[in-house]
Amino acid sequence: RARTLAYQAAIQQASQRGQGRLTTEQLSQTIGAATLTRAVRQACVECDMDPEDLQLTYSACVSSPWLGNSLVGRFSIDLEEVMQQRKDLLKARDSLCWETMRSVWIRVLSAKTQQRPSYPWAKLERTPEEAARVVDKSRETFLAWQGKRQDSRMERLAFQIDEAVQAKKRQRLNLQE
Repeated sequence: RARTLAYQAAIQQASQRGQGRLTTEQLSQTIGAATLTRAVRQACVECDMDPEDLQLTYSACVSSPWLGNSLVGRFSIDLEEVMQQRKDLLKARDSLCWETMRSVWIRVLSAKTQQRPSYPWAKLERTPEEAARVVDKSRETFLAWQGKRQDSRMERLAFQIDEAVQAKKRQRLNLQE
């Protein structure tokens, strides 16, 4: 329990260096990997612990208009590598082209990254073909959900129109009586 509290304190101190808590945008745009790594190291020194004890692993996460949520890159213990993944994914997203986003995401998912041996779930290496299947499945799932959502909206609209027509008919009948 004490070790967990020390980890939390070290992470909190590292994230609060500078202008309060770091947002994802601040991390990727104004603070480099070296700066964050130094802050974590210094916070760990202040808490009398080794930064390796934290066993930090990073992953890029970028919102995507083509998926309706965020997409995730490869896990790595190399923060610089993950920040480059995020930069590439953001640039692809900003291109406003699904094919560009798709190709960059496939490249990111199939890239070899530095992994922590104790995290077998993060070591999964994918070929470009396997990564393409993951990416395409994510897109298909979103499109299917979007289609169902659109169908549901159309059903609600049809119901509302039918209700309005029925109300108008009742109103006319009442006026005729």
